[in-house]
Amino acid sequence: MAERLFVGEAEFLGGLTNEAELVKLCPEEFRDSENPWHERLRLLAVDGIVPGMAWSAVDEDELRVQKACLRGLYMSFGISQEDKNATAAWMLSCMMSPLASERNVSSVSGVSEINTPSLPRGVIK
Repeated sequence: MAERLFVGEAEFLGGLTNEAELVKLCPEEFRDSENPWHERLRLLAVDGIVPGMAWSAVDEDELRVQKACLRGLYMSFGISQEDKNATAAWMLSCMMSPLASERNVSSVSGVSEINTPSLPRGVIK
């Protein structure tokens, strides 16, 4: 199912060529507005970063395609805002993973410390 996420093409004025298919395939868990990926999507859209997370793709071309698909879907006028949010949250969950420092929290003098380097602003371009 997730292999279909990044095969569409972003339309010039917004939208994704396979957005209707993705809306139908979107797992139900992402339709819940309390799903943590909705907040991560909001952080990315507003601040350009998602603290504690990093892009999963190591290939720059693959990441560029993923970002274009996410941007295209999010700029669509052809689907409802609820479908857009759910599907974009699903896409983002497949694009990002926790930083190693988020998985291994160290304690110094009884205080938890998490090293979370910032991602550059405006990562969806």
